[in-house]
Order: sequence, then C-alpha cells, then structure tokens
Amino acid sequence: MKNILFVILGFFTYLITGCNQNDEYQIIDPGIGFDNIKVNESTLVDLISKYGKSYSIDSFYVNQDPLPDSVELLSGHNKILFSYCYSYDSLGVAFYFKPEKETLYSISCKFPFKGKTINNLFLDSSTFRDVEKVYGAEEWEFTRTTIRKDYNGIIFSRNFNGQFPVPDSVLNTYLDKKVTGIDILQSRQ
Repeated sequence: MKNILFVILGFFTYLITGCNQNDEYQIIDPGIGFDNIKVNESTLVDLISKYGKSYSIDSFYVNQDPLPDSVELLSGHNKILFSYCYSYDSLGVAFYFKPEKETLYSISCKFPFKGKTINNLFLDSSTFRDVEKVYGAEEWEFTRTTIRKDYNGIIFSRNFNGQFPVPDSVLNTYLDKKVTGIDILQSRQ
C-alpha cells in the first residue's frame, strides 16, 4: 500500500514540476512576438508598463550618399538615424523602433532570456541543426559579428569571429552549435 501511495505522490509531483518548467519559458511566435508584446503593434508605452524603465537606449545611424534634401546633417556627418534600441539587459531582450514609427519593428532575445519558439526550439540549447529540421536548410548569413539563419519572421544567430570567405567545412561545424540569439521581425508577405 505504501508503494502505491509513493507512486501516486511521485506522479503528481512530476506533473506539478513539469508544468512549472514549461511556464518559465516565454513562447516566441515568429513574425508576432512574445508575452503579448507584438511587432508592428506594441509601443514604448507598452514596454514601460510591462517591464519598467530599467532600460538603456542606443541609436543606430546609417551613411547615406547623396543625402536627400529633407535629411538634417548630424554634426556635419553624412549619417541619418536608422533606429532606436531599448535594451533590458537584465532580461536579455531588446526592442527596436524606427524614428518615424511609434510601434516596434524588431525584438532581439539573448541570454538570460528564457524563450522557446512555438516549434519548441530553445534559446541557448537548440542547435542550428535543430533549426534546419524545423524550418529547412537556408544559406548562412553574416554580419560583422554574427552568423545566422533568416526565416520568415524569425532569425536564429550566434557570435561569429571567423575570417571571410568561410569554407564549407567551418560552416558545417556551426550546425552543431547552440543558437544564442533569436530575433523576431514582421513576417514577409
């Protein structure tokens, strides 16, 4: 009788703790967002009401040559404001806004953010091979510091310190590396 009681108690403990583990992950919906924060819908006011004012702000500029007549020169430089970024570093999430729009256009997630996609791809534990099993094989893309796979409404990435051009043998090793960044963008039509 005691054994049956322990089995039943163990089963209920497993159910309860299993449910709590799933609750700790934010569900990332490609092209949409997470936790009711949505691309092309949520505003800075929404972010502040949900996460507070403990953010840092960065501005990103692009070079434009020739400059359109309507663009003001910044300190005599040939640059225009491209976007603002509100980073909640303690949460591992950053929100990007274009200067001409009140709604955010992109969300970036990295450690310590605990997120998983609707297809059960986990930030900091799923590999690029796992991503390809779900979304298919896409060409690698690079920025100065990242290697990534871009799909409709979502980008999976990690840091990259390699030299260009990158041989296929090096790219193949990245398939088994963990995804350390997930960006959410508006889905392409």
